Amino acid sequence: MKKSCALFMLSLSLCLVLSTGASAANVTLSAQRLTVDGREIACERYNIDGSNYFKLRDIAYLLANSSAKFSVGYDAEKGLVTVLSGQEYEPTGTELKLGEDKSAQTQPSGQRLLVNGREREGLTVYNIGGNNFFKLRDLGDMLGFEVDYDVKTNTAVISNKSTSYAEPGQSDIEGWYAQGKAAYDAKDYGPAVYFLGKAAVWGHAEAQHCFGLCYDCGYGLLKSSERAFEWYLKAAEQGVTECEFNVGVMYDYGMGVAQSHAEAARWYRRAADKGLDAAQTNLGWLYENGWGVQQDYAKAAELYRKAVEQGDPLAQNNLGHLYLNGWGVEQNFSLAVEYLQKAAKQNVDWAFDNLGLCCENGWGVTQSYAKAAEYYRKACDLGLADAQYRLALLYLDGKGVGKNEAEAAALFRKAAEQGNAEAQYRLGLCYESGIGVTRSREDATKWYRLSAEQGYVPAQEKMRSR
Repeated sequence: MKKSCALFMLSLSLCLVLSTGASAANVTLSAQRLTVDGREIACERYNIDGSNYFKLRDIAYLLANSSAKFSVGYDAEKGLVTVLSGQEYEPTGTELKLGEDKSAQTQPSGQRLLVNGREREGLTVYNIGGNNFFKLRDLGDMLGFEVDYDVKTNTAVISNKSTSYAEPGQSDIEGWYAQGKAAYDAKDYGPAVYFLGKAAVWGHAEAQHCFGLCYDCGYGLLKSSERAFEWYLKAAEQGVTECEFNVGVMYDYGMGVAQSHAEAARWYRRAADKGLDAAQTNLGWLYENGWGVQQDYAKAAELYRKAVEQGDPLAQNNLGHLYLNGWGVEQNFSLAVEYLQKAAKQNVDWAFDNLGLCCENGWGVTQSYAKAAEYYRKACDLGLADAQYRLALLYLDGKGVGKNEAEAAALFRKAAEQGNAEAQYRLGLCYESGIGVTRSREDATKWYRLSAEQGYVPAQEKMRSR
């Protein structure tokens, strides 16, 4: 842990309920200039009864690289704007926008504001044209920056305070974490992010984990994959298994960080070696597909089996799929069905789809189109595009269900809209021949093109002939 830290303003643990007093008597666009650390800034501001009012996000943006930086978030569950001193501000692209004079639209604001997790009355805020404006001196007092006035140049001057803090003891840090975690568990996210943030800054690994979750889910903070990744990584580097997995997921899918299957595999492996079933499953999936690692079906099966022993439903499905195909294991339809049924009992969409294939083809079970349709329908109810495509084929041919071209076309469309190339091609055929839909060459071409762009050969051949 670092021995010194420019920690956020611990003494300013305020949360304010905005005043809903009488309407302002005198509101005009402010003629005062504004400088921030010597730089003149142009932004929307109003003079209300002799005081200057600014947008909270404009001030946060201007101080984002200073010691007085603060984050701005929103707790949708409680309808609260949340502010955390010392935390990174995430721009929204709306900052420092100049607009027309909206002073005639000024109304007292009832918006509640939490600053560092606590609440008190007494702050006057106005809503002007749909935005909340705050008195500049109030913000300075709350958030640790100085506000002065240069009479000669009619300029409001913002400058940073430089404040040092002694390193807290471990008992203090643990206490902050305990308070933050209790508030988090109670879904009281204002105090949660305040105390968790304090502990996280001072290197508390579990606090960093929880603070990352707050950014990941938007609990008391503006949702940010980038900030979530930053805090997960800090905790992962200290060996928090769940965060090693989370970092792997974010690298795997490119959330908050550039996608890298190789990095995903590295972090999954750290968590998998500690026995985390989800990490074993995800690492197995990378080995099965050869993403970031050398493709190795046997290694995938080994990892899936470890996760299956812990009851992981996705691993049950994936291992069953390997047994269906004989990849990395000796092909065994009966064993495949056994694993797939276990996963289906836990409502895994792909397990329903794979069981549908087994029933349609008689793999390890008695062949039955009706039973296949039943399984496909369960996967369709969970939104799985492949199952929508397969069920559409049964409706088209009247296998296991009554022949229904309109239903087939509707299912092809659902799968096609999710990007299933085969379904896009089939929907194109429906439009070309008027199967279940009104014939339309234009719509047929549209769906053939989308399928062809994904490399589906029959669709490419159709496009070449048009």
